[in-house]
Amino acid sequence: MVDYSKFDRIVADASDDEDEARTRATPNVTRLDAGTKITFGNGRATIATRADADDDDDGDRRERDADARGANEGAEGTMSERELRAALEARDAAAARDAARATPSARGDDVAGARGANRETCLTKMTRNGGVVLDAGTKEERYYWRQDASEATLSVVVAPGTKAKDARVRVTATEVEISVLNRETGASEVVLRGEWAHEIDPEPRDEDDEYAPTTFGDWEITDFEGADARRVVRVTVRKKASQMLTHWWRSCIKGAPEEDPSTFEDRNSSRAEAGRRAWEEAQEMFRERVKTREKVEIDAHD
Repeated sequence: MVDYSKFDRIVADASDDEDEARTRATPNVTRLDAGTKITFGNGRATIATRADADDDDDGDRRERDADARGANEGAEGTMSERELRAALEARDAAAARDAARATPSARGDDVAGARGANRETCLTKMTRNGGVVLDAGTKEERYYWRQDASEATLSVVVAPGTKAKDARVRVTATEVEISVLNRETGASEVVLRGEWAHEIDPEPRDEDDEYAPTTFGDWEITDFEGADARRVVRVTVRKKASQMLTHWWRSCIKGAPEEDPSTFEDRNSSRAEAGRRAWEEAQEMFRERVKTREKVEIDAHD
């Protein structure tokens, strides 16, 4: 007959080992107040509160540090990686709470300042070699436009929160129409409809897709006054190509107020003058040829 009593001790020893391992694995978590500092050194962690840092009495500070080391000798003296992570997370949470307690007026000033700076930067970009057109009734900005030697960009102001799915943009060689969803009425409203001041070129077509339809322009919707503020629907089109001259538009939409090209930042006045002279010379040569051309008689009855 087999005597199983000898295994009782083995089971008891294994159970004791598991309890001990479980006890060692249990982390010690210490909650830290805002401003608390942890200093590591000599195999231990020293916790100092903000009051400790502000106290100028070195003797009191040394005494408190000694008390803290004594109180935390078992728990924080050998801080594990998990405990350190918990302490750092508690510190970050406290810092976030302190930031949230900032006065509303201070936060508002910061946001307004950021929006103001961002708006001015955007306006400079959106009106380069172009301008801004105001609504005749409200006198608010209706749209901005800019251009370079090859492209023109129209930026139409729309309501805050407007998304790309809320907008409909139709662009042809001669016209543009932009509609945006009115969230109060649920209906789509035309915010801009007009003719381009000059005819535009189509977008390049993929050489491998000869049957692709002809398209004009490219558009997107983006912020220009900061988050939770008004947005713009931005339409970029290709100006009619000219190999000899750069054509600077005076306006983007036909009938809108015109800008003086001589004030455009990117316009090269010397190059423009040379181009004007070359054009005048070409016209003069053509007129001279017409004058000296011999007349040829033809019989209209044949």
